[in-house]
Amino acid sequence: QGYKVHFVTVVREPIAGYVSGIRYDDGSGKKFSINDIVKAASQNRSRQHYTNAVKYLSRNAAYADAKTNLLTKFNVVGLVENFDVTLRLLKLFIDSTWSGWTKQVDSHNQSPGAYSTRDVLNRLSPAVRADLRAYTSRETDLYRTALLAHAQTC
Repeated sequence: QGYKVHFVTVVREPIAGYVSGIRYDDGSGKKFSINDIVKAASQNRSRQHYTNAVKYLSRNAAYADAKTNLLTKFNVVGLVENFDVTLRLLKLFIDSTWSGWTKQVDSHNQSPGAYSTRDVLNRLSPAVRADLRAYTSRETDLYRTALLAHAQTC
C-alpha cells in the first residue's frame, strides 16, 4: 500500500544470446572450444533447446504488449552489449549518491584460451548468420524496440 513499483530489464542481442546459450545447453559444465560452438550454431538441431521469453509470447496481443511495455512501463531498459552504461543508469536510478560501484566494466576475456560470443559470431558464415537472423526474427524485432527504450532511458 503506497508503494510505487519500478521495472528494470536488461536485454541481449538475440543471436548473441542464442550462441551464448549453446555453451550451457547440455548442463555438463564441459568446456566447449570455439570450434564446437561454431559447429553447434551452424546446425539446426541445436535450436531444439533454444528458449527465451519471446517464445512464450506466442499470441500476437502478448507480443504487442511486450513491445509497448518496453517503451512505456520500464524505468530502465539496459543492454548487455552496453553493460557499462546500463550499470551507470541503474546506479543513477537506484541511488545516485551510492559510490560502491565506480569501476568501468572490463569486457575483455582474461584467460588466454578464452573466447567471447563475439569471437564465435565472427566465425559464423554469412549463410549461418542469415539463417540465425531469420530464426530469431521476432526476438530481433523486440530487441529493436528495447534499443529504442534504452536510448530513451539514456
